[in-house]
Amino acid sequence: MFTGDTLFVGDTGRTDLPDPEKTGENAGILYDSVHRKIAPLGDHTLLFPAHGAGSACGGNISERDDSTLGIEKGTNPVFSKSRSDFVAHKLAEKMARPPHFRHMEKVNLLPGRPLERPLAVQVLQPEAFQLRMKEGVVIDTRSPEAFAGAHIPGAYNVWLDGLPAVGSWVANENTRIFLVADGPEAMELAVMSLARIGIDTVEGTLAKGIESWRDQGLPIESISTTSASETADWMQQGRVHVLDVRDEYEWDEKHIPGAVHRFVGHLEDELPQLAKDSEIVVHCNVGHRSGVAASILKRNGFTRIHNMLGGLTAWEKLGLPLEKPGEAKKAG
Repeated sequence: MFTGDTLFVGDTGRTDLPDPEKTGENAGILYDSVHRKIAPLGDHTLLFPAHGAGSACGGNISERDDSTLGIEKGTNPVFSKSRSDFVAHKLAEKMARPPHFRHMEKVNLLPGRPLERPLAVQVLQPEAFQLRMKEGVVIDTRSPEAFAGAHIPGAYNVWLDGLPAVGSWVANENTRIFLVADGPEAMELAVMSLARIGIDTVEGTLAKGIESWRDQGLPIESISTTSASETADWMQQGRVHVLDVRDEYEWDEKHIPGAVHRFVGHLEDELPQLAKDSEIVVHCNVGHRSGVAASILKRNGFTRIHNMLGGLTAWEKLGLPLEKPGEAKKAG
């Protein structure tokens, strides 16, 4: 069965997107649909959903691309919860709506818009890239570790696999984009990933990546990285502010005591009310979204930023303190 946006691997589709005011009502409809139309098909039924891990259309989709109905009956909240508990679960998700969703709705109503094949993007030598990038924004699609080591001043860091979910938080369909990536294949995927969310405005890519920029002696910046254990030590010394940039529902479930929350997608409009030379540790679950956040803070003049690699995943592995408001609510 092709389950579309209804049943994912380990999760279900969002019920807030058509109308946030009808999130609960839509959750009930989804629950009934799964139990009345899908559940009777039998545990052996193969399931192929329309979205995978990292999609903005689900909050906790598993890494696998397909599943069986039997597996989902044992692991998916839509089967383990009662109807009322499932509705409450969907109401509590509080996931951000990526800006490109509105644009995609308009484009789809046209209906659609064909992409050029192949997508024509100009490859720019470093000097030409430096001149042209002033027309728009630079998006560096390398890993947060690589970006931290050396990057073009003013660049956003959006890791390659994160472009479909995060790209529209830093650019829109009118933004002129200049890309940095690790090799031609990564560059082609980056251009396609942006095009698939309605952003067809990549003006140029950096020839031979950051190495060619470096070899021309052009300006380079860096961002510090840190670990969960080092962050804990710094917090005990009172020397850092900790900024959590995960989604609101993730923050509500658990977070580091004393941390401040700003969702990465809203960070540029809601910068921390701190001095620009404040020492700030940014974290998410593993380090990708915090890489985006660190680049946003750097662009906005913050000078002492650390990306906590490993994020909350590493923090938990080390048994470091956590506040869990979600568990307190359940107990109440």
